[in-house]
Order: sequence, then C-alpha cells, then structure tokens
Amino acid sequence: MFQFKIDEEVSLALPRPKIDAEAIYALIDDSRDEIAPWLTWANFMKKPEDEEKFLVKTMEHF
Repeated sequence: MFQFKIDEEVSLALPRPKIDAEAIYALIDDSRDEIAPWLTWANFMKKPEDEEKFLVKTMEHF
C-alpha cells in the first residue's frame, strides 16, 4: 500500500476498496444531511457496496 507520512499523527494513503469501503460509507451516512448540499454524490451512496464500487473506479483511474 502506498502511504505518505505527513507527521507523527497524519499520513495519506491510497484507498483499499474491500477494506476501507464500510468505514468510509459509515462516515458518509453519519454526515449525509450536512454534506449532501455540497457533495451531491452523497445521496447516491445507499450501501457500503456503492462506496466500494466508487473506490474501485477511482483506483482504476489512478
């Protein structure tokens, strides 16, 4: 996995669709009302599998 360490607490990493999709979906779902007005794609995320598909596509384009 690619990872770039910013400091002792923060690092950037490429997503791992099968591993990360459920946690990312939970964050989206918990904040849907707040983020949907600005990030309209949030309304299309109905289940963790939707997030996994998105992450797979993102990695294909990467």
